[in-house]
Amino acid sequence: DPGGERAASLRARVSLLHVVNGVHLDLIDRALVEAQRWLTHASDRDPLGVATVSTAAAVAELTHGRLGAARRFMQAASSAVARSDSAYGRGWVAAMQACVDLADGDPQAADTVLSQERPQVVRAVGERAAIVSTMDFVHARALLDLGREAAARETALRGLAQANIHGVNETAHHGLAACVGLWDGSADSAFAPL
Repeated sequence: DPGGERAASLRARVSLLHVVNGVHLDLIDRALVEAQRWLTHASDRDPLGVATVSTAAAVAELTHGRLGAARRFMQAASSAVARSDSAYGRGWVAAMQACVDLADGDPQAADTVLSQERPQVVRAVGERAAIVSTMDFVHARALLDLGREAAARETALRGLAQANIHGVNETAHHGLAACVGLWDGSADSAFAPL
């Protein structure tokens, strides 16, 4: 029944996948349009889905340098993920919130959100989970910007261990920027280009 509840649920899930795929394939404008459409029915959707789509919309807005819009989407994502029981979701929202904070020139806020969320995410999914690595990669940039080079080095190395599977360009960008900032120019450095 194309008008039934089950069909509507399936369409919502497919639309969510379009948003996620659009962000991962760097089809940012398309992902943003789809996200805005999906979010018009957010009150009927599960909290993790709302957090996922809101975060994707924030990524799109960040790509275009629209920090105010990115912050509004991240507020929606934070509110939604707080109602879910997803540690992965909390980690992803924290990582993207930190990206927004870094883009806005506030590494202290990025450090705070990642420092608060990481222990809870690690307890739920383990130290070696990809989302923890993503959080660490972004955190390295915040720590380096705050002048905490030793902590940035340790955190960047943890993130770099799984850098090939980081979710989106925005998170990889901050981690790689930290690695470049930490590289001393020597060929034997852990941060030297291969």
